[in-house]
Amino acid sequence: MRFAVGAVVLLSACVPKADAEDATARGETCGADQLQEFVDGPVTAYDFDALEQPVRIIGPNSMVTMDHRPDRVNVETDENDVITRIYCG
Repeated sequence: MRFAVGAVVLLSACVPKADAEDATARGETCGADQLQEFVDGPVTAYDFDALEQPVRIIGPNSMVTMDHRPDRVNVETDENDVITRIYCG
């Protein structure tokens, strides 16, 4: 019986957390999880300047600093100004 209980406890640790909880646990509080619907769309589809937190638009082959700011929204784009990724940092 102890083996069965131990197995259940161990397996329960393998269940992934919700994305928002996981992002908060990592200290990512910029709200990028709520902007994921704009990925694969043009960078002009959303007014990122209207956000209250800092935003960094990163074009292809752009040099960026490696400082991590959990409150900053990073928006990566390709050579056609299509959003490829939105994340905190």
